[in-house]
Amino acid sequence: MKIGLFDTIDPVPELKNPHVIVTIPPWLNAGESARLAVEYLEKLTDAQPLAKLSSPGEFFDFTRYRPTVSLVDGGSRLDIPNATARFGKTDSNDFILLRAPEPHTRSESYIESILEFFKHFKVKRYCLLGSMYEMLPHTRPPFVTGSASSQWLQNSIEVAGVVPSNYEGPTSIMSLVAQEAKKLGIETLSLVVHLPIYLPLPVDHRGEVPLLEICESLYGIPVPVVDVEKAKEENDQVNSMAEAFLKEHPQLRFMLTQLENNYDARIKNREQVRLSPEIEKFLQDMSRGFEAS
Repeated sequence: MKIGLFDTIDPVPELKNPHVIVTIPPWLNAGESARLAVEYLEKLTDAQPLAKLSSPGEFFDFTRYRPTVSLVDGGSRLDIPNATARFGKTDSNDFILLRAPEPHTRSESYIESILEFFKHFKVKRYCLLGSMYEMLPHTRPPFVTGSASSQWLQNSIEVAGVVPSNYEGPTSIMSLVAQEAKKLGIETLSLVVHLPIYLPLPVDHRGEVPLLEICESLYGIPVPVVDVEKAKEENDQVNSMAEAFLKEHPQLRFMLTQLENNYDARIKNREQVRLSPEIEKFLQDMSRGFEAS
């Protein structure tokens, strides 16, 4: 069956007011934290393939999103980048887990087709999961910012520890999905975890765990103990690296204190605090130091 520009499995499953959990690779996927979170949700809900774009080349530039080759059963398999949806269930909710890369062309048609897909399944809620780097101290835990389409939902995520988002500036065309979904009466929600920019890890469970903790508050979904332990190990690793660097450059400890004060004020006041040029220089020095090590 075809829904908009999506080819679906046959027969199409019946879903009851599903909640869509969305990631937008490669945007908002710092440290692969958003990917880790949605992969866990796919596993937990026993998610099965539901749909994919019939002609992804109409929207994606394959010199920017590269196809990949895998060796399978003695042969090779070519995987072409695509927008894909899977469906899964828990005792309390039906879910659609959608991976929707940013389009390089025909953005309006792409977004219209996603919305048509939502309408077909009578989606109740759209929830974006993301991760990003920011000027944060490594000595403080990553935090999640978010916004919701209703005051009730906003209160629910803030009770779970989410800091209200007041971001203004450049964004992705995919932000239009939430804007248009709200017009259709769909609840909308965004959850973005923030990680230190100067201590990046290629795969960062420190960002995955806070996202899943919010999902636990919203849906009763348990946070995997093994990933919590991985996050602790990564945090210890990062702290060890940072301390070694700061011993070589003790003059930077004052800058780290400023960064910590900025973080504490932001969490307490629930608003963005402007960083000084000294803090930005501190981060640049830290980044160069770790790149050289």
